[in-house]
Amino acid sequence: MNKFRYFFLTASLLCCALCLTACNDDDDNDDDNDVVASYLLGTWNVSNVEGYEIDGDDHVDFTDTYYRGEWYFIFYSTGTYREYVINEDGQSAQREGNGSYSYYNEKLTLRFVHNEQNYEVYEYKVLELTSSRMVLEEDGEYIYQKITFVK
Repeated sequence: MNKFRYFFLTASLLCCALCLTACNDDDDNDDDNDVVASYLLGTWNVSNVEGYEIDGDDHVDFTDTYYRGEWYFIFYSTGTYREYVINEDGQSAQREGNGSYSYYNEKLTLRFVHNEQNYEVYEYKVLELTSSRMVLEEDGEYIYQKITFVK
């Protein structure tokens, strides 16, 4: 009888422990997303662009490193960004308009507004994002490009 009570008590405690154990919070993915998204903040210089364009029947491959130091983005914690290109005269020029961005589940969406009726949306898959290097992939109907940035 004593063995039965001991077995019943052990089984009851085990059952309670299993039933009362909380599941892991689903917000862990959001926390990871926030940490990685914080890497996005700051100034990113384009160091390499490679891919291809489809123009009619032509498939044109390209690799461009001439952007180094001439094309860069600044991402702010407010969800906005600025894009700059160094002009031929060596001066930095911001594109006309305002940009906003969102990052979620390894996807970066850039929305660049020229005016109320005219805007562009770019969606990139984030292949790599660390505190010093970012690699974005755009896979469209007529263009594929992989853009590498460094801080």
